[in-house]
Amino acid sequence: MSVELFSLGVPILGICYGVQLSSLLLGGKVKPAQNREYGRASVKLEAPSELFAGFHLGDEIAVWMSHGDRVESLPDAFRRLGVSDNCPFAAVESLKHKFWGVQFHPEVAHTPRGNEILGNFLFRVCRCEPSWTMANFVDEAIQKVKQQVGQGRVICGLSGGVDRPWQRPWYTVRWVTG
Repeated sequence: MSVELFSLGVPILGICYGVQLSSLLLGGKVKPAQNREYGRASVKLEAPSELFAGFHLGDEIAVWMSHGDRVESLPDAFRRLGVSDNCPFAAVESLKHKFWGVQFHPEVAHTPRGNEILGNFLFRVCRCEPSWTMANFVDEAIQKVKQQVGQGRVICGLSGGVDRPWQRPWYTVRWVTG
């Protein structure tokens, strides 16, 4: 990652290592934490931010941490939004750099209000419109494949894991291409 990223003028959300790297690139200090943090933790919110809209100052929110290093001092134009027992900068922002960051993992189920935080970033900070649906995606993807392939043939390479709903890829490809 390059410091030039911050001159693009787009909102950036740093998660875990993303907070550390961004802070380091912009002049902050990152050091090994006295205690590694892995597992459930509590972050106390100390300052208002669009990232935490719907939360209250002083709220202690349950989060999932996974880090051995931590930000020790913030770069100029950054401010602390939240703190944990082991992390003095558990949530931060810099309006100047259009940067928001959390040392914890909002994307996991172990952070119960994580989806709310991610939603705030997308819809309040980035001003995205919540118009995407899986049905729209499938319909658009099918149309793109049909336009590209036409009457041609398709080779489908599919991995396991996250694509579990597509357990019969041969039938899916036949259905999409006719």
